[in-house]
Amino acid sequence: MQIQHAQPHLEKGIKYWEGVEASVDGVLGGYGLGTLPVVDSLGTRTFILRLLSHLVLTPPATEADPVQWLKERGAARGRLRSEPSAGGLGALGRTRALDVGAGVGRVSRDTLLPLVEEVHMVEPVRKFLDEAKRTSTTWDQLSYSEPKPTPPKPTTAKGKRRPADDAGRKELRELVRKAQGRKSAYFWENTMQSFDPSFPKPREGAALFDPTFGPEDAAIAQAQQEAVQQAEDAAVEAPSTETEAADSSEQQAKKRRTSNSNPPDSKSPSTRNQFRTIVPGISVPFADVPSELRLNLGEQAVKYDVILIQWCAQHLRDNEMIAFLHRCRAALKTRAEMLGNKEEPSEQPSETVTLDPLADPGLDGGIIVVKENICQEDEDGNERVIWDDEDHSITRSRKAYERLFEEAGMKIVKSEVQLGLPAELFEVRQWALR
Repeated sequence: MQIQHAQPHLEKGIKYWEGVEASVDGVLGGYGLGTLPVVDSLGTRTFILRLLSHLVLTPPATEADPVQWLKERGAARGRLRSEPSAGGLGALGRTRALDVGAGVGRVSRDTLLPLVEEVHMVEPVRKFLDEAKRTSTTWDQLSYSEPKPTPPKPTTAKGKRRPADDAGRKELRELVRKAQGRKSAYFWENTMQSFDPSFPKPREGAALFDPTFGPEDAAIAQAQQEAVQQAEDAAVEAPSTETEAADSSEQQAKKRRTSNSNPPDSKSPSTRNQFRTIVPGISVPFADVPSELRLNLGEQAVKYDVILIQWCAQHLRDNEMIAFLHRCRAALKTRAEMLGNKEEPSEQPSETVTLDPLADPGLDGGIIVVKENICQEDEDGNERVIWDDEDHSITRSRKAYERLFEEAGMKIVKSEVQLGLPAELFEVRQWALR
């Protein structure tokens, strides 16, 4: 069905964004310092995990033995990442996401890296990608931090799980870290119009960014030892009496006045948190990527658990979006590739078959998530498109998007409105497609 309406302009759109500040607040149009980033990230993560439960690494609240649960989860993840000779998929067995229109990396940092081991970012504006690359070594998921001890908590009511002590929390944290493996981020300067997710590369004339990897295990082990030593030294130096440790009311008030006069960002991390040791991520040239993490880019197709297209489809013409969805669908993992099975499972497996602990009965393979602003339909109920003269993009109605999904041969698996965003903004809807 041919629908005539205004179409976005690629070059003018890129030129507009090149004039926007390379920050979260800049790419979010002034909404980056409020609740929007957190609400958006939580909403997307929850949406994805409802469909891809194999990405969950948080033990259920009803789980009697969360440690054992995580050990089994980690073992299954490890088998997927093992070499083909051992029955795994090697580097292709890593859980992976594509962040389309990545901007300065907010979505990769806050939404996708908490879920997957490897993220690929594609973004046409060079300065945005520069900022994402510059800050990536300090992202929580691409660095390591040793949290300070937490004060003891009272016992919970009968029948509820008692909060883990520091040792227990550390054990759970380590199990999650090991289950996820060494995380990584790739940066591709390219447009959606010319980018092929299966064979990611920068557009002609663009720079090739080295990927960022989380720290090596040896560096983390050293940081853990240093944190233990710091805690022991602090315990020795601690005041021996309560009187020595306490400040007078006047001293406390003076401290508050002094701390309030200095912005929090003016303090170094070590000042804000005396016992926190941070190991940053590292930029690794492609030639030096460890063999167990190396992708044969350009030779072997890259497959993704989830492809997220968020707040950028308004820069695609109808035919461009249909073509891009086709390329994205070809880059999704199958169920077998997600679970490490060499063959697709039969529709009616034998009762004697032991399913992989990551297997989800409803898991049919990877998903494409489209999350975009939508406008109201026309008064007659037909689809509507609004032209934005500032950034040369369009805002589509729900029917306009769903027509494109149908023309691309995509199936809508799930759809919902993102709640909790500022009332003055367009409604934001997310769809899961296969």
